[in-house]
Amino acid sequence: MNIFIPSNVISFMKDITLNEDEPIENILITKSIENAQRKIESKNFEIRKSLLEYDNVINDQRKIIYFNRDKILLSNDLSSKVVKIIKIIINRLFRQFNQNNFLLNYKNISKIIYKNFNYNFNILYFKTKKFNDFIKIIIKNLIRLYYEKKVNLGIKLFINLERNIILSTLDLY
Repeated sequence: MNIFIPSNVISFMKDITLNEDEPIENILITKSIENAQRKIESKNFEIRKSLLEYDNVINDQRKIIYFNRDKILLSNDLSSKVVKIIKIIINRLFRQFNQNNFLLNYKNISKIIYKNFNYNFNILYFKTKKFNDFIKIIIKNLIRLYYEKKVNLGIKLFINLERNIILSTLDLY
């Protein structure tokens, strides 16, 4: 009430004594209450409008997620998507490092790659390579391992497994 009604009206209301069933007939007080009510309704309208805009954003995001889920569910081959994911993950991982600090942190990088891809690499072999060539070789080897697993598990089983993993990852984030 203090926000919407001038202080002089508030002090006036404190000074007068009215019974609860007695109507307020003072024009100044009546106008102040009407103005306060208008301001409150306007503020509430803005809040609802903001909430609706937020809801629209959430709904757009929901549509994108459902669209991607449908694409995954209807796809018979997710290989290109998985290869793209491998490239993105490895490039993001190595973007943090340059040639010098990579050699200092290769154990941590090796652990991350092993944890995510179950792939070990020998740093001695890669010390002789250029940094960008090293990244390309890692990606190439991971893609090769991916296709080997696909053949070893059987394509039908692998596709279902692959689909479930991608969907659960999509649902997680």
